[in-house]
Amino acid sequence: MPVWFLYTLTCAALFLCFSSAVFVESIYHDNTRYFRNSVGVEGGSDFGVDGQYGWLQVIGRPIAAEIENLIFKYTRDFSDLALFRCIVIGILAAGAATLAVLLSRFGLDWIASWMIATALFTLPGGQITVFMTNIPNALCVLLSLLACVVLRPVQLTKMSKEYWLRSLCAFLLLLSAFLTYQALTFCFLWGSLAYVLVNHNRRFLTYASVLFRDLILFTGAAITSLLIKDLFVHAAYLSLADNIPVHFTAGFSLTHILARVPHVFAFQIPVASMMWFISLEAGILVLLILVFSLLMYAFFPRERAGGFVSGLSGRISFLICVVFLLICIFGPSFFTTRLIYHRRVLFSGSAAILLVIFFFSTMALKRLAPSLSRSDRFSRRCAAVLILLIGLVSADYSMSQNVWNTNAEMMFVRTSIMERKTMPRRIHLVKPIRNFMGYNGRLTYSDEFNGKTVSFNNDVLDFVRLALGDRSHPLCFCDPSVVNCDQQCPDSGTIITISNYGERICRTSDMMVIDLNLLVRATKSGTPGLTGIEDIPPCDRYVFSTTSHSVHHNVFKAFDHSVLADDFWEAPITDIVDLNIEFGTPTQLNGYALFSGEAPERMPAHWRVYASDDSKNWILLDDVKNVSAWTANENRRFDVSSKRSYKYYRLTFIKAMASEILRIYEIELF
Repeated sequence: MPVWFLYTLTCAALFLCFSSAVFVESIYHDNTRYFRNSVGVEGGSDFGVDGQYGWLQVIGRPIAAEIENLIFKYTRDFSDLALFRCIVIGILAAGAATLAVLLSRFGLDWIASWMIATALFTLPGGQITVFMTNIPNALCVLLSLLACVVLRPVQLTKMSKEYWLRSLCAFLLLLSAFLTYQALTFCFLWGSLAYVLVNHNRRFLTYASVLFRDLILFTGAAITSLLIKDLFVHAAYLSLADNIPVHFTAGFSLTHILARVPHVFAFQIPVASMMWFISLEAGILVLLILVFSLLMYAFFPRERAGGFVSGLSGRISFLICVVFLLICIFGPSFFTTRLIYHRRVLFSGSAAILLVIFFFSTMALKRLAPSLSRSDRFSRRCAAVLILLIGLVSADYSMSQNVWNTNAEMMFVRTSIMERKTMPRRIHLVKPIRNFMGYNGRLTYSDEFNGKTVSFNNDVLDFVRLALGDRSHPLCFCDPSVVNCDQQCPDSGTIITISNYGERICRTSDMMVIDLNLLVRATKSGTPGLTGIEDIPPCDRYVFSTTSHSVHHNVFKAFDHSVLADDFWEAPITDIVDLNIEFGTPTQLNGYALFSGEAPERMPAHWRVYASDDSKNWILLDDVKNVSAWTANENRRFDVSSKRSYKYYRLTFIKAMASEILRIYEIELF
């Protein structure tokens, strides 16, 4: 069958399957960064690049960095994103056609080869790749499969010039795949697995020689990519190497492998084998079917006319090779503690499991009921048709649900803003509850599928900009607990703030509140409480800032009327810490109260209170020292002898009780 015909057929099937994600205004998480402004590099020229460009280079993915940067440069509207998603589908179709060619070379007929190859690309890995517009992921899979095609059917014993040229070409393709996305290069082992499965009547030494060659090439390409990856890193990005977040590092460890095995079998394999919107029990059922098929093949009496491996020892050798390859494909799950890698091998893992289920179920059926299937070809075609139909229908449903989920979020925010006749000065979003579940009521899988975009604070500004449909309107994301938002944002701009569900907030003049829990209730994916603008206390009467703060425990937490265990302001007090308070109009301060919480040893022992009319010339109102020891959960009030009103006040904390860290759970002004 011509390859171009296979490719065209695969493109049509995958496009129909994923069409819901192409043209609908759907944006989620990593997609939002394509609509951001260019970023420069300190100490270097302004590259005008994607914000992740440097990270991708540092972690050894220079090809992915260049591709992502191209998407960033040429994405200006949803229509641009649709074009790139079509490109992703085209690359995936090329990968599926390549795998079909590979399976046919091993002896599987064209119909079954095409159906099973196409089905593999409808699984969760393919769905995520299309929805996230992830060209590098699709390209890595294609490069890995092309390496398989170039290498086969050449055997290890043929030490000819052609053999070495093919091996070199396969090595270069694998190296390119490693420099694109390391975790997905395990798709190269699909070829090894398919070879063993289709040629199940070979001798063990034949399997061993092919596996040895494949693993040598795979390991060599991996080591070479590690050696040369730094050559692609621009000097301006080298400083990032010391600050890579933990979840970006490999975290490989040979210890505690057995402790990770339950996670792989209870979570990774079931999710990789099924659609995650179905219960975990359904995924485990698929795993049980696989185990049953393995046992059926190994120990059920041999069908003489079926061409199966003769003897128990031959079948056991065959099973050993299959299990060994599955362990290699799921290697990152066994050898790393980083859950992000457990999710990234979803593509290769799901395809490997489906390949095994397809072939073993077919062989087991042939042995269990030979009268129902006259030949291997007929039984495999029947199984391939069934798997392809299940894959297409389930993928279309899963993708449609995910697109509906993100589109509903976008339309809700857009409609809420457009209902106002004028653009508000401040838009405040209340984050929804149950971020592990989409608005469609389906569970969220990782940070890339069926989730809520506003779950990630870094995406909120771009999300609101896209909802507005006006990229020229200035928007400023602001943390009002640290800086004065009005001073940081242009007069013509809009301030964007956000709070978690249940968090105490205050409202300013001309402030619009968009409570996404309304959407949660409307879609019946939860029954949270709702935030009404009339229930939010005003904060116009004073704003506050500090010279020192913790990212997770900022000064706003000292004014949010909450004394929960993890709700406090904390700052290092090796130097003096100033807390500045600005009232809208001159106000007389009669006193204040401090709440100690669970760490009385971190409460202040010496501080001063100042007042000012212009925030430049300060008057000392009080000097508090020799404070008696605080007790846990103590609320202590201090009076201020002020006979006039001031617009600015300052609390200068000099020393803590018995710590170099200052911690105050709540500050109340009178």
